[in-house]
Amino acid sequence: MGVRAQMVGGQIQREIADMLLREEIHGARSEGLLSVTGVLVSGDMQVATVYVTAYGQQSPRGIEALKRAAGFIRAQLGKRMSLRKVPELRFKEDTSLEYGNRIEKLLGSLEIPEMDR
Repeated sequence: MGVRAQMVGGQIQREIADMLLREEIHGARSEGLLSVTGVLVSGDMQVATVYVTAYGQQSPRGIEALKRAAGFIRAQLGKRMSLRKVPELRFKEDTSLEYGNRIEKLLGSLEIPEMDR
């Protein structure tokens, strides 16, 4: 990913996080706490994959609410950002925190003998 794509991804992340904070995305806030953890923009700037961590019992519905609102979010990004064309938005659940917790648990459960020095 190029420097420009990284910069655009960072700006998209900040703008969507701001929209969530201000409850501008209909239905997303009511489905639990959502956090934008990262955005990867394709090299050709056509697609932006938005990684979201959802907290709470309704977490899958929160991500679905973002998917349904993708057109609205994209239009808002067009108003807020100086881009010729706003990338298509694809929302995916960020499972890295869950994965990291699982690895940490596994490592904690290992019985590692002390080494003689």
